[in-house]
Amino acid sequence: MIGLVLSLIVRLVVFAVQLVIMVVVWSFRLVAMAVAALFAFIASERARRAPLPPGRQPMDPDVRWTVFRRDGYACAWCGSDSDLTIDHIHPVALGGTNDISNLQTLCRNCNSRKGISASPGRYRRRELQRVR
Repeated sequence: MIGLVLSLIVRLVVFAVQLVIMVVVWSFRLVAMAVAALFAFIASERARRAPLPPGRQPMDPDVRWTVFRRDGYACAWCGSDSDLTIDHIHPVALGGTNDISNLQTLCRNCNSRKGISASPGRYRRRELQRVR
């Protein structure tokens, strides 16, 4: 009988120690996730408040959608209709503007390949549709 009681007490103590360890581990994980979320929030706020580089003007959303519509919601180079971006044909860094005639719709892949070049180079630009 005493052996049975001792066995139960030992199991109860082991269970309590495991429970304490589990609570401590999950507490550390929760704190780590909270700290990571806080740093991500601070970084996003800094990026949002960062001034635009010299010569950069924010793009009007209406202009953006006009360019997407003009280009038929497809990449001007490859015709893809996914992961689309607005690209400056003549880059702002090289003196380009946000004028509609200087903007084109490119997918991220084509935009990455184009880089900062001022001309499409070896890529052929599709015929553009008229803005209606």
